[in-house]
Amino acid sequence: MNNKKNNRFFGICCASTKALIFLALTCFSSATLAAQLCATNPGNWGIADNNTTNAIATFNFGDAVSTFNGLSVDVDISHTWVGDLDATLTSPGNISVVLFDRPGYTGTGNGCNRNDINAIFSDNPTTTTNVEGVCPNTTPTISGSFYAQAGAGAMAPLLGGNLNGSWNLAVTDNANQDIGSVNSYCLNTDVPIAGLTLTKYASTDPNCTDSLTSITVANGTNVYYCYAVTNTGDYPITIGTGAITDDKGIDVSSLEGLYGASGSGTETKTLTTNSTIGPIVAGTGLLPANTTTTNTVTLSSVAVGGGGPALNGLPVSKQASVAVQPSLPSTGNKPLYLDSSPASDALTRVAVSSATSLTLAGQSANSWKLATVTKDLLVDGSGTIPITLMLSESGPGSWRDYTMTLWANNGTERIATLSLTNQPLTTTPTAYTYALVMDPTWTSGDNTVNANQDIWLTISNDRTLASGRNLLIQDMGSQVTLPALTVINVDSVAFYDSSVVTQLNNVCAGSTIIARAIVSDPFGSADINPTVGAGAPGLPTIAFSGLTPNPASYTVIESSSTTGTKTYDFTFTVPAAASTGTLQADVTATEGYEGSPITHTAPGTLTVINGAASLTISKNANKASAKPGELITYTATVANSGTCPATALEANDKLGAYLALAVNPAGFSNPPFNFNLTNTSGLSTLVFGTPDYSSNGGSTWGYSLSSGAGGALAGYDGLVTNWKIPFTGDLQVGDSFTLQYGATVK
Repeated sequence: MNNKKNNRFFGICCASTKALIFLALTCFSSATLAAQLCATNPGNWGIADNNTTNAIATFNFGDAVSTFNGLSVDVDISHTWVGDLDATLTSPGNISVVLFDRPGYTGTGNGCNRNDINAIFSDNPTTTTNVEGVCPNTTPTISGSFYAQAGAGAMAPLLGGNLNGSWNLAVTDNANQDIGSVNSYCLNTDVPIAGLTLTKYASTDPNCTDSLTSITVANGTNVYYCYAVTNTGDYPITIGTGAITDDKGIDVSSLEGLYGASGSGTETKTLTTNSTIGPIVAGTGLLPANTTTTNTVTLSSVAVGGGGPALNGLPVSKQASVAVQPSLPSTGNKPLYLDSSPASDALTRVAVSSATSLTLAGQSANSWKLATVTKDLLVDGSGTIPITLMLSESGPGSWRDYTMTLWANNGTERIATLSLTNQPLTTTPTAYTYALVMDPTWTSGDNTVNANQDIWLTISNDRTLASGRNLLIQDMGSQVTLPALTVINVDSVAFYDSSVVTQLNNVCAGSTIIARAIVSDPFGSADINPTVGAGAPGLPTIAFSGLTPNPASYTVIESSSTTGTKTYDFTFTVPAAASTGTLQADVTATEGYEGSPITHTAPGTLTVINGAASLTISKNANKASAKPGELITYTATVANSGTCPATALEANDKLGAYLALAVNPAGFSNPPFNFNLTNTSGLSTLVFGTPDYSSNGGSTWGYSLSSGAGGALAGYDGLVTNWKIPFTGDLQVGDSFTLQYGATVK
């Protein structure tokens, strides 16, 4: 840092010598502290004759700052004949203040003929001398502290809007011959302020040096979240326990503590404190595959020390988003078999079991078509495409000319081709293997067979029709081998409760849950884990870390020929003794009918909690005393403050000997009860069951309520002594419910 000037009324100021770096600087003196932000010439702030230079800079005093009671600006301009210049400062709120207007110029003449300006414009200048009359024979000729052009109070309008954002110091040269530049300018708060900034980034770099708030990553990538809090003001700031939170449950408590502003030695945090969370593996737990996850960190409150002013702008929230792409599909050579059976002429994924021959006369052709691919299919264009054909001939001579072409996208794009002449054949079908040459358009990156489009193999007999020289093609034994870059993919592995209603990120030990895997194949769902054909690979598998035994069975929930996907559900129970930690499930799917299938594996993770539900129960009545016939409403509140959901709940109560139960109280949701679930988590599935009653203290159950029973008033049952209600579903951690019933004194 260099000493910019030494006549500021509150102390020494600093300015960066690097262009385009905006610094939050603090200037100290024995009298006061004040924040200062500076911007230096990035190289395009030159002042040309008869032109306006817009020195635009972005300043940020903090995400949350106290109210400003004063603002001044330091201006450093190099220019010969300063009487040519005027300057206007405009805030992000589009409020403008004229700082000076051609010093020494009175409407005639040329104004001050001296050089350079290095001055402060403030509502509290050290001199009341009008800058218009300043022109000493010194350099800089205008130096010191002055009112802006309009005099006392001219800077005040700038305080009325947002001070964070883009500022513009517009300097106009109103004459010829003399030029210069804006070297720098600084905004000063003049009196101490309190302020802070909060940042949150997502990155594949543990230090988040790329400062990104949104990233896209592949499955399996290590992801880091980086948080930082900076004290941008002049007073110490304390972030208390629980005042900063992340809505995805990430622990950011390391950012709690005292942020000192002046290095007093009492702070527990540095001026800027960083917290890095990770690595988090993309495609697992918090960052599921094929999903964009956005989470928010919120700073709700702070305590400003040293008698400092309160912050405006709280709470402050910052977001970061991570988009996880599906796992890269497995690659492999995909055999496509010819099928020339009647009304077929198809390319299939299953080799035919009986031979059919197709005869091509001279100058004729035939196409075999593969049913539409269900999703984009990438083809490796770096080599050739093998093709094996069972060929023979009939007619005069044994020499034949023929062309083989593989087409994509309903015959509109040529993938590869090969033309042969004078090929010797026999009358017995014989296997010939060739290498189709890739079309230039498919070696330069355009190698996609689009979803819902066909693949064709066309073979033509190029001999003349008059010669009678036929080409015979037998389907059994004939195939083209497509080098596919997208063969099979386990798109996602997610976890659900046993009813497959709620997707889970964590689960308690002992719970029965479902792992759902979605698998796709561009050649159709029939090609996923087929169970027929020689060498069929069989069933999909799932392996859980830390679980023995693993689930051996699955249920096919959906097999869609339209989307080329199959959905599998694996039901399993997490052992009650499982430790708290991460549980990973690896699902492996196979494709194809060949003996050496291609497989793809993708992971899914969730957090296992070895804990228990903890229920707190309170009960109260709406009246301290009542007369016979007066309705008393009892309210029981049940809350789960444990670490796991509560399941298999039953509520029960015993009525006092002098009470009769209200049979159908007005406004109750489940007469004679009123049930209300407070589902703060959004995950509780608790459902009110069918009440049961006893009239003998609980010895037997099944009693039916009756108005007036036991001599009670109409609308009440005086015989019931006990009731109980079973609940299905669960009560998640942090959720609660209330249960009300009415009674009267007999």
